[in-house]
Amino acid sequence: MSKIRDIYEPEIFLESLNIVSCLEGYEQDIAKTGAVRATILMMNRDIHNPRSQILGCKVLANLAHDLEVCKWVGKVKGIQRLLETLKRHLDAPDVVVEVCRTLANLAFRCKYNKEIMISEKALESLVSAITIDKSNEKVVNAGLRAIRNIVSECKDNFIEETLLDQVMDSMSSFPQGLDIQINGIWIIVNLMSSKIEVKKRVVDKGALEHIFNGMQNYESDPHVQLAGSTAIALVAKVANYRPLIAKKGGLQLLNLALRTHRQIVPIQRSVIKALFRLSFNEQNRNKIVEMKILNEIFESMKLNSNSGPLQRICLLFLLELAKTPKIKEIIQTKAVSLIIQARNKYSDVPHIHRVATIAVEVIISSSPNATLSAPGSPASPLAPKTAALREEVNTKENETLQSEHKLLQQKLSEKDDIISKVQTQISTLENVLARLKAEENEETLAGVYEKIAIKKEIAKLKFVKANIGKDLKRIQSETQEIQSTFESHGHDDKIKPKDSKSSSSGDVRKAKILPNTTAEPKKPEKKDNAVASKEAPKKNPAKPHSKKGTKDSGKQKTAQKGKTTKGKPRFHEKSNENGEDNMEQDEEPSGLQPPQLLPHQKSSLRTFNRNLTNNSAVSEEDIAQIQKKIEEILLQLAEKDKEVEETEHQRAEIEAQVNKLEMDLKGTHILIQTLQKESLNQTQNREKLVTGNSFFTRHQKKMKSIKDEIAALSTENEELKKEIAALSDTPQNTNNPTAPTNTTNTNPAQHPEKASSKKKKKH
Repeated sequence: MSKIRDIYEPEIFLESLNIVSCLEGYEQDIAKTGAVRATILMMNRDIHNPRSQILGCKVLANLAHDLEVCKWVGKVKGIQRLLETLKRHLDAPDVVVEVCRTLANLAFRCKYNKEIMISEKALESLVSAITIDKSNEKVVNAGLRAIRNIVSECKDNFIEETLLDQVMDSMSSFPQGLDIQINGIWIIVNLMSSKIEVKKRVVDKGALEHIFNGMQNYESDPHVQLAGSTAIALVAKVANYRPLIAKKGGLQLLNLALRTHRQIVPIQRSVIKALFRLSFNEQNRNKIVEMKILNEIFESMKLNSNSGPLQRICLLFLLELAKTPKIKEIIQTKAVSLIIQARNKYSDVPHIHRVATIAVEVIISSSPNATLSAPGSPASPLAPKTAALREEVNTKENETLQSEHKLLQQKLSEKDDIISKVQTQISTLENVLARLKAEENEETLAGVYEKIAIKKEIAKLKFVKANIGKDLKRIQSETQEIQSTFESHGHDDKIKPKDSKSSSSGDVRKAKILPNTTAEPKKPEKKDNAVASKEAPKKNPAKPHSKKGTKDSGKQKTAQKGKTTKGKPRFHEKSNENGEDNMEQDEEPSGLQPPQLLPHQKSSLRTFNRNLTNNSAVSEEDIAQIQKKIEEILLQLAEKDKEVEETEHQRAEIEAQVNKLEMDLKGTHILIQTLQKESLNQTQNREKLVTGNSFFTRHQKKMKSIKDEIAALSTENEELKKEIAALSDTPQNTNNPTAPTNTTNTNPAQHPEKASSKKKKKH
């Protein structure tokens, strides 16, 4: 177990560390924990296990994304560890691929590690790894990538021929491998960027053919085209190789790259740089014109006008082509506006502005010797052409300025119209908003008052309904108590206050009295009838829930309770329409006499029954009417609720409209701000136009003054010539003592006699 644990412990550790090292941005934090040293130790401990070596390489490759950690790996001798694993595991392609990837990551952007790799002869080990497994595309690609990153800093060191041979063999063996072609071309570029001797060696080995093949096979790939065009530009530095590039089809490939990748600025720059260096040869210059590459250059200048370096290299290329007069005429007809535009646009950038001004002077203007020639000297043959070109340029500039001025005026007028329209819209919207707010306030106040009135009515109705319910409950409870009293005595008759037949049947019946009982006297009954007849018209059937009735019913309840609690037998009482009381008592076989009622008990019973009949007679009709009223009120409330909902819905719609109007107002304010900014820019442009026009007028005035001076000088020169001719025609007066003697004049043309005498003496 101990051996197994010792073997697989580094693998488990490195696997877990590989997972942690994949976190981006935490490379330094992981390295501070000692992860770099631990990985190198584990790789050294388990050097024979390819799995642990692969995991260790992955950890170092992930941590090498940070530059400081990358340097730390080189300081801790991690590169030596990787090269040793590469030597031990050349037969394992997976290990070789991972080692090459880690070396490429460590060499990328780190000069310190590149120097260590060159001193440790990493290139030789990489070449040997590629040669052992030539058929494996992954191994070849990873090895070439590592070589590419190492060779970029190895400019002054000697490169073995085997390296270049291996690179070209791998490019030829994998023509369809895009990454292999890119890495191989960049290796050749890095090798050629060193000394001229290395460049010549690379060209003599046939590297140009491999570059051209890669560019032909991958026309649409920008990486291959960029690498190939930079390689051609480097080779074109040597004068002897310029016609060779043209013979092998380099100009056609560069033209294709210009056409296919017009909007990729790095490719355009490298291609035009290569063409610029190739144009130093006159034959190549003529071929460039025949192939109509100038049109592509003009298109690239138009499309990529924002790239200053591209404009500079294009201007240099045009200056080089303008050495031949035919090409200069072509450039004058097609590229005048582009050159002037570049000069005006990059006036703040000195090196671009300087090249543009030189191009204007050389291509557009006449040569300085023709303009500043001495008076009396013959004029150059290009002078009239240059003057005409100057006039054309001036007219074109004036036309462009005037057209721009007109366009700006049109835009300003249009924007003024838009601003006025927007302001009118804003005013209308503000008025609509004010009106909507006023209407909304009025509607809200009316709705509030309506709601308050409705709530008051509802409260009143609820109060009435509650009182009616209380009275009904009270009446029901009293009837139940009376029925319970009669049921306790065995009576089956029930109280029917509205039924007159049941009340009149009591008149026919007679009380059956046993022999020991005495009949009830008739006088008090008549009094009772009279009292009932007097009280009958005083009753108000429309007020069943009056306070008096409630008090009487309460007294009756207390009286009845008092009677039942004293142990007296309960009785059943029926009332006639006249208010007479007829007592009925069931016949008892036992012969016991029922108890007789006292007068005050009879009166209380009469009032109770009277109130009961009145309440029962009025309550049902009134309740029905009240219920109808309640239903009507509820319907009205439902209608008002619907109206309230509709008003709320309308209010929500109005609020939405108001929000939309506010958004429109914000948009219009923003639009006004943008228009104001544009108007400011236009005013600035106007000022610039005014300054430009003033400068142009000043320039014209200066030109006129210079022309006048030249004319004056020419007239003076003619006068001087005339004076000289007059002096030469006058005879010399030797006898005149006042005549000046010219002792220093030795010109034989002025003294032909002296010159002839001297010749005779010599002979």
